[in-house]
Amino acid sequence: MKILFDLYTPQFFVGGAGEYIRTVFYELIKTCNESQKDIQVVALMDLSVKKYPYPDLSPISLRNLNINIVDIHNNTLKDIIKTNSIDKIFIGAAQYWGMRLDVENISCPVVCVVHDLMDEEFATSHIKDYLLLGKWKSFIHFQIGEIWRKYSFHHNLGCKRMTPIRTLMENNPHCTLVTVSEYSKISIIYHYNLPKERILVRYSPERRMLINDNIENKILSHIISSNKKYYLLLNANRFTKNPDKVISTFEKYINNIEKDAYIVTVGYPKSRYPQHIILPYLSESDLGQAISHCYALIFPSVFEGFGYPPIEAMKYGKPVLASNVTSIPEVLGDAPIYFSPLYESDIYKALTILNEENYKYYSQKSSRRYDVISQRQKSDLIKLINLILSTPLCATHKK
Repeated sequence: MKILFDLYTPQFFVGGAGEYIRTVFYELIKTCNESQKDIQVVALMDLSVKKYPYPDLSPISLRNLNINIVDIHNNTLKDIIKTNSIDKIFIGAAQYWGMRLDVENISCPVVCVVHDLMDEEFATSHIKDYLLLGKWKSFIHFQIGEIWRKYSFHHNLGCKRMTPIRTLMENNPHCTLVTVSEYSKISIIYHYNLPKERILVRYSPERRMLINDNIENKILSHIISSNKKYYLLLNANRFTKNPDKVISTFEKYINNIEKDAYIVTVGYPKSRYPQHIILPYLSESDLGQAISHCYALIFPSVFEGFGYPPIEAMKYGKPVLASNVTSIPEVLGDAPIYFSPLYESDIYKALTILNEENYKYYSQKSSRRYDVISQRQKSDLIKLINLILSTPLCATHKK
């Protein structure tokens, strides 16, 4: 059995989808090595890009694992399937493939993962316009980009990016769609009218995060060694994570209530006040250190298909202050202190709720929720691997 595995997506997208694909890939390799069956995993990449954000998914690392690589550059999926006798394909982030590759022509069985439909959701909610209104340069740039995307390409882009995937599902009865939350499943059904019985929900697996004692970033090392009480905000350079409202609100919070607290943001371009500490994007190990030593994690995102950071904070028993929208309440349950991401006063209220008297209570709730979600993640990862390895095989290659 030959499985063509999507390592094309992680060449372009660093983040949740890339981490997801990376975790599934190594779990699949491990399962195949432990199996007595004749299973070969073939990596699909675009070698002309020469970009490998994840070093352990680079051609050199793959060859050290004895993984063959198939180059999509100047090839079609249809030709690759035929030439390499591919029995099944795993697409790790189908919402990106629809824009780039000839997915409509896949004839063999496919396991097709869709993490979220953020573009489609933003197109109907206009939340991008709202979040960028106060930033005129960004707002104008965004509007120009929207016009360019709408009229410059013949491809199905933006809110039409999943149309080729819908065509694939209509043409290929052995295409199974997988998504990472019930919220994302409903979103897919709503926007593309796909049959719910062909969409499976499998929670995102816990991502690979190797943490060592040596902290590389000197600022982070000083923050931790000096025992600063800090609230952590990740991915703060992305407007979808809604950093500005939290940073503004936190300044009022420290002025009015807790003068010794700090907010540490990862990715935000500049500090706004003395107790706002900025960090660049961190190594995998340093990120784990930042999460494990924070006082609490703030997760003000306006959109998530699943959302890794709160679960990772809960692993260490850290209280979480989180948005009450999209998939976040589904995944985090009743553990966080919730707030509306649209209102600074509600963010302020959430900050005032957490205090030294109830800190242990929210810490314990986080730990309990992590245990529940972690078990679901492990179980769903096994189910996903079994789905990838299951029959039917491509009709032209069945024996």
